[in-house]
Amino acid sequence: MNAILAGLLAIVLYLTASTLLAVRLSQGSIARCCQRSHVIMIGLAAILIHGGMLYPDLVTVSGLDLGFFNAVSLIALTTALLLILASLFEPVENLGIPVFPVAALSIALVLLYPEEHLVAGAASFWQLDFHILTSLLSYSILALAAMQAVLLAQRGALSQPSGAMAGSEAVLATMDR
Repeated sequence: MNAILAGLLAIVLYLTASTLLAVRLSQGSIARCCQRSHVIMIGLAAILIHGGMLYPDLVTVSGLDLGFFNAVSLIALTTALLLILASLFEPVENLGIPVFPVAALSIALVLLYPEEHLVAGAASFWQLDFHILTSLLSYSILALAAMQAVLLAQRGALSQPSGAMAGSEAVLATMDR
């Protein structure tokens, strides 16, 4: 599949999932048009297409290509994947409202501004590649934790949370498990 078409499809799927989450949040968690499992499946499809589009750009015969937008897109992909995996076990899928559009934007930037920045070329040791990829994974986990903390702080700052936003975030004790 052409990388541009795959990228555009992933962008549409990310934005669809984010929109459905926003609709679900505004109407309450029992909105029929956007069940939790449907949103997770749409998000997972976007992640798989995103990964398939990004992989040939990242892994080259010359080494890892971590140009700025490739790295941003890899972080967004990892963050979205971690969010979907966490959503299978805990009710944290509403974090997809900001995460999925950022992932869509990162794909658009990769498509609009392709660049090459090889990490240590072909002589790169696997340890360096492993270090870089685990650092990106750590950043993705930190980004999700920061977004969850902001939502919890916002929820705590409101004297009496009301509407669909009340109770939509996971309880802090649930996230600490």
